[in-house]
Amino acid sequence: MRWPASAGGRRRAGGAALLTAIVLGPLCLLAACEAAAPEAHELFWKRVVFEDLRLGRTYETLTVFARVSDADGLEDLEALFVMNDQAQLFWRLTPQDWVIDRSAVGIWIGSTALAMPEGEGVPAGIYRVIVQDAGGQIAEVGFQIAGSTGGAARQWAEAIDVTIEADELAVSGPFAAYEVWLYGSAGTRVAAAAFAERIDLESALPAETAAEELLAYVYAAPPGDPAGYLSGPYAWRRG
Repeated sequence: MRWPASAGGRRRAGGAALLTAIVLGPLCLLAACEAAAPEAHELFWKRVVFEDLRLGRTYETLTVFARVSDADGLEDLEALFVMNDQAQLFWRLTPQDWVIDRSAVGIWIGSTALAMPEGEGVPAGIYRVIVQDAGGQIAEVGFQIAGSTGGAARQWAEAIDVTIEADELAVSGPFAAYEVWLYGSAGTRVAAAAFAERIDLESALPAETAAEELLAYVYAAPPGDPAGYLSGPYAWRRG
């Protein structure tokens, strides 16, 4: 699946708001109310090593999306928590923070921009993903991160070398396949496309795209690698 980018504390990082973990004690959520509880059916997560050209540094982010439903409607969902109790940290997303992706199998909510303070690596351990509705009822799914990406992973992200000439984007780097993500000025992803070494960016855009200036990010997810690698943003002025 391809995910667009989107609180803890927020900083702008590329096309999305970077969501910094809150490091506290374990968080307790209390259920109340007799309304229908939310459901969390499925989870997608990925640790991503990001060469952030705006900040001039490379660090890890965490992508987490949950496929959710609520008999009271999506608007009844109030918060999404991503928690690591052992590390005593959590991220809290609200409808203003999360990205919604509608697919053939249902509705996913989440973020591609969860990050640790001071550029620290995302801790290993067991993570709980909790969906909470307006009445305080919850649904929970989880995943586990084993080990760390290591220093070599940052070098691989930084080895993604991108050039844009006219409407063509070309990449040289350590990976066989890439994706380009295109963002508008508001931080919303407008297109994504897979390619090998080069791509005509115009061919990736929906016909109705009006923006003249876009930001491009290049992403690689090698098969069998627990991490993904992201580099950007790269400015592109159409035409």
